[in-house]
Amino acid sequence: MAIGYDYKRSSSRKSLQTRVLISSERLGQIEAKATDLSTTGLCVYSDNKLQVQQIYRLAIEMQIRGRIRMINALAEVVVCSYSRTGCFKVGMRFLEVDGGGESAMAEYLENW
Repeated sequence: MAIGYDYKRSSSRKSLQTRVLISSERLGQIEAKATDLSTTGLCVYSDNKLQVQQIYRLAIEMQIRGRIRMINALAEVVVCSYSRTGCFKVGMRFLEVDGGGESAMAEYLENW
């Protein structure tokens, strides 16, 4: 059963298989794996249960035109559910993305 409130992304998603570092003062830093991305948020799989409505700092590793870029963002957890794979599926909504990160994500979403 999902832990969260009703939230659906308003923009289309694209598959993204990459590493995401998630951090907060309480949590410290953990690693998760992104599965998809949109202009408004992303989905990750994590071994750690993340608190719904909690805000986390993200560092998303993206390959754009052959270069690895780290995109920094603040995101709120909107849903967290235990998955059959033995980890947590976490939906996150972007609250803030660093300046260059927005354009890098837009380029990825447009071209891949």
